[in-house]
Amino acid sequence: MLTWPAIGLVFPNCVAKPKGERASYVGDMLLECKEISQLNLRRPFDRGYLINWDLEREIWSRAFKAVLGMSLGGKGGSSSSRGPAPANCGLIITEPMFNSDFPQLQAATERVVFEEFGFASLYVAPAPSFSLRRMGSLIPSLPAAAAGAGIVVDAGFSFTHVVPFFEGQPILQGVKRINVGGKLLTNYLKELVSYRALNMMDEPYLMECVKEALSFVSQDVVQDLKIAAKGSRSPYRREFVLPDGVSNFRGYVRDVAPAAQPSRTPGQQQGQPPQQPEAIQQVEQQQQQPGQQGQGQQMDGQQGGVQQEQQPAEQQQQQQQVQPEGEGQQQSAPPKPPTQKALAAAAAAGEQVLPLNNERFMVPEVLFHPSDIGLMQAGVAEAVLQAVQSVHASLHPLLYNNVILTGGMAGCPGFCERFDAELRPLVPSDYALGVHLPPNPALCAWEGMAAFGASPAYAKVAVTRAQWMAGQQGGGRHR
Repeated sequence: MLTWPAIGLVFPNCVAKPKGERASYVGDMLLECKEISQLNLRRPFDRGYLINWDLEREIWSRAFKAVLGMSLGGKGGSSSSRGPAPANCGLIITEPMFNSDFPQLQAATERVVFEEFGFASLYVAPAPSFSLRRMGSLIPSLPAAAAGAGIVVDAGFSFTHVVPFFEGQPILQGVKRINVGGKLLTNYLKELVSYRALNMMDEPYLMECVKEALSFVSQDVVQDLKIAAKGSRSPYRREFVLPDGVSNFRGYVRDVAPAAQPSRTPGQQQGQPPQQPEAIQQVEQQQQQPGQQGQGQQMDGQQGGVQQEQQPAEQQQQQQQVQPEGEGQQQSAPPKPPTQKALAAAAAAGEQVLPLNNERFMVPEVLFHPSDIGLMQAGVAEAVLQAVQSVHASLHPLLYNNVILTGGMAGCPGFCERFDAELRPLVPSDYALGVHLPPNPALCAWEGMAAFGASPAYAKVAVTRAQWMAGQQGGGRHR
């Protein structure tokens, strides 16, 4: 079996088409898209289940050939590449929990893998199974890991699963699902900002980028709502400068809060935006009180973020911000209105700003309180309690000792701390609670898949193409 080094490339499983253009961006091509606004996304998955194999086949063909350099033949693509052929490779893919309830979907997957692409072998399992394996290798001294026991909280794109395990096998009667995932949170953010600021309902990919750049989980949502009620003086207020199609193609975050920023994950930075147009600077200078001078901004970061210069408190209170319509904000006396020439120059600059304040933490709050949006389901902490109580009482200490947080939303700043604080009061005091966050929650399952594929265990459980052609359909799946 041929192997190659790990590929450091993560791309969306979708096809994007810019508005008014014929060309489409397939899979990894979206990462090189010059402008991310006005994109129409098509996804092969709906509510976690694969429903469009034609679209998925197109994405796979692009990934196998262009990203991995494989030599594809037949319906999967041309054989012009000189890389490894699928006939010499095995394939591991994940499937949603309870996908076995849809045998037609399983049969379609096997047919495409073996018949169209011609892979030598296949193994399919839910993502939490690989996440448990990965964390077991990271914390081998944990008693629960040695027993193959634990609870995996998979906060994914379509929904959130809470899966209990024992001896490496999922306990199906204890699996709980919350119908809240990254897609729902993005749609919720779109609705909030469209009602309060600008209409962003046709910008799913752009709003997904805004959510990932600015969202965080509050540790005390009631107190943070009171702080955010200060409006323009809120320390949580940020501005996302939208792409203009001229000098700013992907947007960037502009910090407008004089107070300290909320905590972020290590290594998470904001990038460096394009230089502020001179017309905007003229409007800012016009909006200062008589005798005051506008304040500059210091460019910093690696990906487009802006941080304000360290200034005296008196000067920070005097600093003014420009709204998309060209009107300034003033905390005391009304500002001197800018001239028509300055307003026209600012409008010509084409800078549109999307302000966010309490939306930054109220959107992820839905994971802990789905009832906030009318979804009568338990939050993630209560779902863990329900999952544990659904299994035998002798397993409770092991399960509580190894709670693993995975999925893209688990990487949101503050999620792990808030989850631990919510779960601890629900767990009996004589149980040791262990909440574990992998180094990269979004890729934890993939790391487990990579390690499993390189181990001898893969060959023992995977179904080969010969077995599938002989009629052993439905094999090579996690039991």
